[in-house]
Amino acid sequence: MKQITASFNRQPPSVRSYLSDLIDVPKEKARSETKWSLTPKQTQVDIDVPHVTEMMDQYNILVENKTEINKSLEHIDKWGWDVFNIYKVTDGRPLVYSMYTILQKRKSFEMLEIQPDLMVNFLFRIEEMHHDIPYHSSTHAADVVQSAHVVMHGTPEEPPPLEAAMVLTAAAVHDVEHPGFTNQYLINTKHELAELYNGLSVLENHSYARFMAVLQEPRCDPLAGLSPGDRETALLLVREMVLATDMARHVAVIACMESHSSSSKTRRAPQGARGWVTHA
Repeated sequence: MKQITASFNRQPPSVRSYLSDLIDVPKEKARSETKWSLTPKQTQVDIDVPHVTEMMDQYNILVENKTEINKSLEHIDKWGWDVFNIYKVTDGRPLVYSMYTILQKRKSFEMLEIQPDLMVNFLFRIEEMHHDIPYHSSTHAADVVQSAHVVMHGTPEEPPPLEAAMVLTAAAVHDVEHPGFTNQYLINTKHELAELYNGLSVLENHSYARFMAVLQEPRCDPLAGLSPGDRETALLLVREMVLATDMARHVAVIACMESHSSSSKTRRAPQGARGWVTHA
């Protein structure tokens, strides 16, 4: 414990704050834990969920490669899925096709009363808000969504429907409007975003803020069917997991994972472990 405490005290304040939620370390004031009530509906709502290519037809988007698209999406549950191929065959819409398909396979639309058209509107906006840059693009977002889906699918206990859907949502939005520079670069150059967020998880806070802004746009809120309590929980989950992608927290995340792996007698993940999925 002394070694863990010493390592904890050497971390920057922002990392210590995050780490305090994950591992048991002595501190002057214990932060009160958020009590989330993840109680998914046990019955499915009768919602018509068309195939993603049929949805594109409804939006008057000409889909010429339906056979190639379907062939690619057949393998979306497996590691090694070719995200670059789905980008190619969907004419640059990998996030819309992958996220919608995964939610459909998980029956998230029915379990959480998500209207397919609201989700598609939302995904179109999120996809177009990603900059056309080599890495932090909508293709990267689609890749993280699919990876998160496979990780959850392989766990001993699948997360509840609401939690699983928000893991995927956080993966989809975690790099919205990423300019291709690091947080430290923005801080060093006194970029307006760094000033706005006081140098704390700058790009992660910005992506979450843009996600929240999209929800306010007409017919772009796929969470509209949730109860007020479930909606609040959903937004807290997305915020937690988007902020967890800040690489300044990497040392904290690894320390927590190693501590849990070496000392835990149970396979149940500790508080804050959801962020491990998006951070990875």
